[in-house]
Order: sequence, then C-alpha cells, then structure tokens
Amino acid sequence: MIEPSESAYQGYDAMMLVGKSKNAEALPGNLIDQRGLFSTYRFKQVNGFNENRYIRLVQYEGYKLVEVR
Repeated sequence: MIEPSESAYQGYDAMMLVGKSKNAEALPGNLIDQRGLFSTYRFKQVNGFNENRYIRLVQYEGYKLVEVR
C-alpha cells in the first residue's frame, strides 16, 4: 500500500514502448514518441542505437522539485 518506485515506472514505460513498436525490426530504428508514466520518450538513432532525446528541466520551489515550463 505504498507508491511504486521510479524503477517500477521506468520498467512499465520500457515494456509499453516495446509493445507499441510495430514489430521486432522497428527496435533498431525509430520508435514512436510516447508520453509514459515516468517521462516522455522521443527517440533518435545515434551511432546505430536509439537515444531518448527528451530532457526534463526541473528546479526547486521551496523544498520540492517542479518541472520548468
């Protein structure tokens, strides 16, 4: 009865990305952009590998981290 860890959210997002790719041959190439539970994923192929090009900027407001808009 506690909140799942960040690793659980990342794992869920990874499985959804693989499941939503059209087929196994799509994995080395471009994957679809997706907003997951943990982050947004925008992939670009770099040196033959997929790299997430989405970066979240955060800042402290009081004692909490909030996303910069």
